[in-house]
Amino acid sequence: MRLSQTAIIGIATSLLLGPPLGIQARAESPRSIMNTGIQAYQTNDYATAAADFEAAARAVEENSDPQLDPASAWFNQGNALYMLNEFEEAERAYQKAMRTENLALQGDCYYNRGNTLMNMSADAEQMNQLDQGIKTIDEALAMYEKSILLNPADQEAKINFELALRKKEELKQMQQQQQQQQQQQQDQQQDQQDQEQQDQQQQQQDQQQQQQDQQQDQQQQQDQQQQQEEQEQQQQEQQQDQQQQQDQQSGASGEEQQQQGQPPPPVEEMTEEEAEMMLDAMKADEKAQRQRMRLIMGRPEPPTNGKDW
Repeated sequence: MRLSQTAIIGIATSLLLGPPLGIQARAESPRSIMNTGIQAYQTNDYATAAADFEAAARAVEENSDPQLDPASAWFNQGNALYMLNEFEEAERAYQKAMRTENLALQGDCYYNRGNTLMNMSADAEQMNQLDQGIKTIDEALAMYEKSILLNPADQEAKINFELALRKKEELKQMQQQQQQQQQQQQDQQQDQQDQEQQDQQQQQQDQQQQQQDQQQDQQQQQDQQQQQEEQEQQQQEQQQDQQQQQDQQSGASGEEQQQQGQPPPPVEEMTEEEAEMMLDAMKADEKAQRQRMRLIMGRPEPPTNGKDW
């Protein structure tokens, strides 16, 4: 079955090569093994067919039969593996078949390998490996180009080439969207990390401010306590000074009272002669004072009778 115009699903199956007509295949010969593989392929026993085609190809290569081309067996094995969805193994079988000198077979190998690569690209897309998918499509495009060069009339190869280009653009758009989404996620994660970092810094600043406030409160309490202690110390000193003053005043009053309560010192008694001499001295002193008074005030006038008398 060849290619549909809506999807890349066709492979070239026209070259399931058996032994040439008129040649009788011998048992266990490369031709016999090839015919067995063709029969298995036609009955949809693709696993058996793939094994037979590989055995036939290796038998031809080992015997170096110039009349047989192992590329036909490798090509048939690629078709069988393709039907089993074993695309990587099929792609390697087509690579071996492309070593043929048969240009028509080469063209079919390029075409089938291109289809195989497109299926491998689809598998990569399902695994979200878009880079690998785009790279595989580029390889498929190269296969279609070579197939068209060898067979310019092959319309299916041209259609598959255009479909591959569209698929490549589709994957590139998907890749761009994924990159944008990844960038958005990274930006969101970065914003979240920045916000968390800011929150942590703010929390640390709040804790530091709280510690500073606590330290200031403690310092104020210590200052108040120290001020209170100093005031109490001053009050105690003032009380002590007052007590000392009171004690001093009390001591002075006691001394005065003690002095007042003591009798005057005894006076020595004078003799009569001493008393007379002191008395004469006092009289003489009084007379002298009177004489001085007369001299100062003058002689007194005699009294007269006045008008109002």
